[in-house]
This record gives sequence, C-alpha cells and structure tokens, in this order.
Amino acid sequence: MPRGADRKDSHSLLYPHRLPSKYFGGVKYGSRKIVNKSIEYIEEHLDEKLSPDIIAANAGYSVYHFSRLFKECTGKSVMSFVRDRRLELAQKEFGGNRICDIAEKFGYETASGFCRAYKRRFGIRPGKSRMNA
Repeated sequence: MPRGADRKDSHSLLYPHRLPSKYFGGVKYGSRKIVNKSIEYIEEHLDEKLSPDIIAANAGYSVYHFSRLFKECTGKSVMSFVRDRRLELAQKEFGGNRICDIAEKFGYETASGFCRAYKRRFGIRPGKSRMNA
C-alpha cells in the first residue's frame, strides 16, 4: 500500500473527484499525482474555456501522452471528464435559473446542445429534472 493511502487527504473535501489510490491499479504513483493535480486544475477552472491542450500544457505533457495517461487512470477522456463535471454542477443550478442561462454559464453555445448533453449524461431532459429539483 502506498505511503499515506489510508489517511484522509485534505484535498478530498475540496476536490471530491480526486481519485484515491484504489482506482489506479497498476498505474505508477507519479502518474496518479499528475492526474490528481490535473483534476484539481480542472475543478478550479470549470467556468473557463478548457481543452486537452490547455490541461496537458498545465501538467507539462504532450496532449497525446497526457490523454492516454488520464484515460488509463480515470477511465474517461479528458473532455468527457470535464463535460460530466460541468453537467453535474449545472444540475445543481436548476433552482430558479432558466435553462438557457445555465447552458451559457457552463460553456454551451446553445440550450439545445446543453439539453442533448444533459439527457445523454443523466437519461432525463433538463426540464423534467428541473421540475424534480
């Protein structure tokens, strides 16, 4: 077991999507560190324009190598992870906000694009989800 794997990480409360070591299987510790730092970066910049180029550059790797590493560690592509996190946060915004405002806030150019992505992720249209909120 890696050193400190069983102790609570102070970042785990700030970054709930940071991956504990049990998810990494045979992935090297250094790779886990890089992916976790990238997840922290993603969480801090979700409201900005993100791309694999920007995230890989922040990690100090080529897009190709970083994308392979990220997918090996998380099971998702970088942008799939970003999209899912944005949709999870958007889901919490349904209180009194219009869907088109939420879509714009989370980087979607059109409300219909947001609705398609939301339905693909959660299996329900945002309008119905909003009624349940």
